[in-house]
Amino acid sequence: MLGTTFYELCSLKKPFYGDSFPIVLQKIMNEEPLPLPDVYSQWLQNLIKQMLIKNADKRPDINEIMKVPQLS
Repeated sequence: MLGTTFYELCSLKKPFYGDSFPIVLQKIMNEEPLPLPDVYSQWLQNLIKQMLIKNADKRPDINEIMKVPQLS
């Protein structure tokens, strides 16, 4: 959820959009969101991309996120 929130704050768009919940769910499961605008640093783009990894076991948890040097 945090990755989605960060994505929306940076892009001013939802990472996945559709006319119905089933369409949005299908996109969440099978598609990648568009890249963030280049005005954001590479580390932030990478962090948000990692936070949106589909497999929850491979996403960073809050402890890992808080260890990112740029957030300290």
